[in-house]
Amino acid sequence: MTFMFYQQVGGPTPWECALATERENLVKSGVEFVSVLDVDNSFSKELTQEEIASVKYSAPYGFYADFDGDLEEVMGQAKLYLLKLEEKHGFDLSQARLWLTGGRGCHIEMPLPCFLSKVPAAGLPNLPAIFKEIAMALYVDTLDLRVYTAKRGRMWRVQNVKRSNGLYKVQVTLDEFMSVTEDNYAEICAAPRAPLPITPPSFNPKLGLLYAMAKEKVDAAMKRRKSKKTTSEQVARYEGQWPDSVRLLLEGEGLKDGIGWNQVALQIAAFGLALGKGEDQIIQEARGLIDTHIGDSDRYGSPRKRERELRNQIRYQDGNPTYDFSVGGIKSLFAKGMYSADLDWSGVDTGDEAEAEADAEAEASEPGEGAPPDAETEGEEEPTASEDDDTRVRFGPKGIWALTEEGPKFLSPLGMSRPIALINKEGKPIGFEVEVYIKGKAVGGTSYITLANLTTKSTFNAWVNSFATWQNMTDLQVGQLLDVLRERTDKKGKKMITTAREGLDLIMPPDAKTKADIDVIFATPGECLAPVGRKYRFRGVHDESGAFKSDLLSAAKLEDTEEHREFLDRLWNINTPQNLGRIMGWFCAAFICQIVRFHWREFPLLQVWGGAGSGKSKTVELMSHMHYNLQAPKKISSGGNTFFPMMAAVTQSASIPVIFEELKPRQMAKYQLDQIQNLFRTNYTGDKLERGGVNKDSAGGGTVVNGYENVAPIMFIGEAIEAQTAILERCVSVPLSKEDRQGRSPDFNYCYERRIGGTMSNLGRSMVDTALGLDLTLVRTKVAGYRDMFMDKVGQEVFEDQSRPWQNYAVVLTGLDLLKITLHEVFDDRYD
Repeated sequence: MTFMFYQQVGGPTPWECALATERENLVKSGVEFVSVLDVDNSFSKELTQEEIASVKYSAPYGFYADFDGDLEEVMGQAKLYLLKLEEKHGFDLSQARLWLTGGRGCHIEMPLPCFLSKVPAAGLPNLPAIFKEIAMALYVDTLDLRVYTAKRGRMWRVQNVKRSNGLYKVQVTLDEFMSVTEDNYAEICAAPRAPLPITPPSFNPKLGLLYAMAKEKVDAAMKRRKSKKTTSEQVARYEGQWPDSVRLLLEGEGLKDGIGWNQVALQIAAFGLALGKGEDQIIQEARGLIDTHIGDSDRYGSPRKRERELRNQIRYQDGNPTYDFSVGGIKSLFAKGMYSADLDWSGVDTGDEAEAEADAEAEASEPGEGAPPDAETEGEEEPTASEDDDTRVRFGPKGIWALTEEGPKFLSPLGMSRPIALINKEGKPIGFEVEVYIKGKAVGGTSYITLANLTTKSTFNAWVNSFATWQNMTDLQVGQLLDVLRERTDKKGKKMITTAREGLDLIMPPDAKTKADIDVIFATPGECLAPVGRKYRFRGVHDESGAFKSDLLSAAKLEDTEEHREFLDRLWNINTPQNLGRIMGWFCAAFICQIVRFHWREFPLLQVWGGAGSGKSKTVELMSHMHYNLQAPKKISSGGNTFFPMMAAVTQSASIPVIFEELKPRQMAKYQLDQIQNLFRTNYTGDKLERGGVNKDSAGGGTVVNGYENVAPIMFIGEAIEAQTAILERCVSVPLSKEDRQGRSPDFNYCYERRIGGTMSNLGRSMVDTALGLDLTLVRTKVAGYRDMFMDKVGQEVFEDQSRPWQNYAVVLTGLDLLKITLHEVFDDRYD
């Protein structure tokens, strides 16, 4: 038997139970709310946790999404949500039901057959938790995570029932939904509407994968809960109140320096929910901490942003089996020496700071703007050695020690925490990333320890000495430490794929089987943006911090402000439309350089040339700040460098332009010119450069061959147009002159003076999000469309005779389309 629930009128009125077969009749009868799920239990009596876990749910409306808040922001985010579904997951939007609720938001319903090829008639266990995980993978701001609740579920407003404000929840077409504004919203909701047909649902493999991954995570969490010792007695001991130590923490006292707000919100939400506190109560009682925390990024840089993140955490964790409260997790927030014994059983301290750190080791990664993390908060016990376990070395923030028959033996004051296994793109392990401590005090940031550092005592000693401290380990114990690092990261699935190219790149993960498995990432030394479920880390080849050190992700995103509008209005007037279109189109296309290369291999170089005073270098520097924030753009002197740094630069960038300044062929030695020209020619098709030598350290004097992929977007500046035809036809060539700048100096100077950390950086930061959200096939379609357009205009014979220039301009126009999409998202059609 399957049940549903309803409310004749909303608010505090009681929920009535009905058979699920009566849903349609109840909706027609004029009830105001019905439960969004059907369930095989009436909940007329209290259920055990095991019984609750076995309850099965059906979803008559499919997967549902509720957007609520400020109406203008809500509709903008809901439209972004639909575009995300369409572009990233290939969802046919005509299969969705779209509603305006008549209040402050909208509903989106996606039939369950889009996620499951066969929907079980008997229902599905843990469906609300699975839906919540799917919602997190698709998260945008204003998406309400509170609607994914278990037991009787959540009430869903019925269509065409008059609200207290005189409006109705009504179904709308896709065109209406995408064009609705704050001004016409009430007009659309002013009267009831007849139901609208939707395209019959069909199974979507990408959404099916999303469902399968969410189910896998929830099933694993439920299994772990069954096998885990319950903490209910300990939580009950707190009697629903914060312990005194936590109460001080919530007032902003005793928080560990440098701890991120994401981890703070994660732990406070888990503890508050375990105590039975509601969302508003937790927010009110944590107000002191919210107001005083020193933001670790702009994302959490104000009390409003911190409150929003804490609310998101509460809503995400509430009723979520993949999250659970742990004492070690909350203890990890305390500064060293702060009292926290009242957190432990019977008031006795059950572990030192090292154990508390190990217990909280799953600090969250952040999948998307405004989204709660996808990491788990469960504590992890320090592994113990059994009689047949010869791996006796252990580590924590307070140091490294060995377990001996006489007890622990201290081996080094250098401590480690939160290890992550690093693998290359082929899946081969290359080392570990760890947080390093000296005598329990963090030395700042993360550090990289290679497999080579973990081979012998002497190699490990070299790494330890770099932190100005000591170790006293044998070769065997160093090997055991490697085993512990491997086992600990394997057990927790803590692995990251490393990349050596900065910017927006395409990565084929080790387990990839089809094109759909290719990841689009944006990598910088400090942070890597990647799809939910994948984790990447940047490690430079010759310099761990990279050759470009781009800080673009630290820039704020573009907003519809007077300052940004004035800058952009002036930017379009700094040179002729033809010159500006080609330069800006190329710098925008650089963001999708590797996507273009994936489909076409051919990506053009940019040549900017002209006489002295024509503004070449300044124009290029201004445009370059689309790829940097406060950091100065990297430039290479064409005649003042050896070949190796040039080759290193073009092989370590995926989308950040490599700028060659002052290319003067007549003043260069022939071998230098030959090297640069060969670099330019091979860059067009992204050829691999190979350099060989003899390894003198090898007993046999073996040869060594190193390969480098010449794939970075390259631009060069000179006073004259490139003379070599083979290079010229691989370029977008832009001649600048003093005449082109006449009357434009005020606008150019205005923009140039604001190039550092200004609107150009904000634009670039927003373009990163646009590029990451693109379907790979969209870029192919755009470039192919422009190629076809050129062929129609000039004829097939001319097109084939000059195929490279047409490809070059097709890429530039695609770059301008990327710019248009980004600006339209912020300014509507102002710059279309």
